[in-house]
Amino acid sequence: MTEIQVIGGEITQGLWQANGTVGDCTMTQHGVYVINLSKMLKSVQEVTEDNKVDLGRAVASAAIGTLLAGPLGALGAVLLFGRRKTVTFLAELTDGRQFVGIIEKDKYAVLLATAVTNRGK
Repeated sequence: MTEIQVIGGEITQGLWQANGTVGDCTMTQHGVYVINLSKMLKSVQEVTEDNKVDLGRAVASAAIGTLLAGPLGALGAVLLFGRRKTVTFLAELTDGRQFVGIIEKDKYAVLLATAVTNRGK
């Protein structure tokens, strides 16, 4: 399960939960709104990629780095593991609706693969 932050478009804005794999992927919001991406995702296009500092990850990385290698280990751990990559993307559904969302970089690949799979249907 991953989170998609919908920031604009023709679906409800806010935090959505994405579940499943390429062949069976859905997006839900508050358990009420459900979009079956495996059937409805027509296309997805990366708009930007960002590196963001995740405070929780940075603190945890610093603590582990300190324990393993002292102050320099803390700095190295924060630089290596305290950031996460996000992708802002534009998606189009088969019913013509479009939306802009933000998702973690590694999860974006599942959305892209789902869209490519749907083109062949």
